[in-house]
Amino acid sequence: MLEAYFLDLGWLLFALFFGVAMGSLTGLIPGFHVNNVALILLALSPVFLDWGIPLSAVAAIIVSTGTVHTFLNYIPSALLGAPDGDTALSLLPGHRMLLSGNAPRGVAWSARGSQLGLFLSLPLIIVARIAFGDELGWYDYLRNIIFFLLLGISFLLLATETTRLDWPRWAQKLSMNK
Repeated sequence: MLEAYFLDLGWLLFALFFGVAMGSLTGLIPGFHVNNVALILLALSPVFLDWGIPLSAVAAIIVSTGTVHTFLNYIPSALLGAPDGDTALSLLPGHRMLLSGNAPRGVAWSARGSQLGLFLSLPLIIVARIAFGDELGWYDYLRNIIFFLLLGISFLLLATETTRLDWPRWAQKLSMNK
């Protein structure tokens, strides 16, 4: 029993370190999107399973690779100016910092933001597990009305849209009581 526990723990630690190494490599490749990384690893998952790697370790490889890739993909955007689709909107401040000689400071702030996001998400995962798990069972209650919840959230997003387009202005007027 204890041997099986340590075997599973060993596989998960291997998957964690392998995923961190892969995410570090892929995150520093300019223009390589995290979805491409996830798709490649998902396509390779049957190969990993054929090699005898447990399914939980394969999932840990995919998650840890994607997480580390997301944390590191701002480095080539800020220092090299080669964004991927997600970082294209944050490129202009990165370019301004690069041209003013503050690109390392921008990368440091990006790392701090990623770290803060990670630390804030951990308690939220625990709260979500309790709320939607067997403890409170909100999932069973919300499953029947999830369509209406998503429809309402979509309407609120459209109503609070702040683009220069004319089509959401009617929803903005409704939401601002003007």
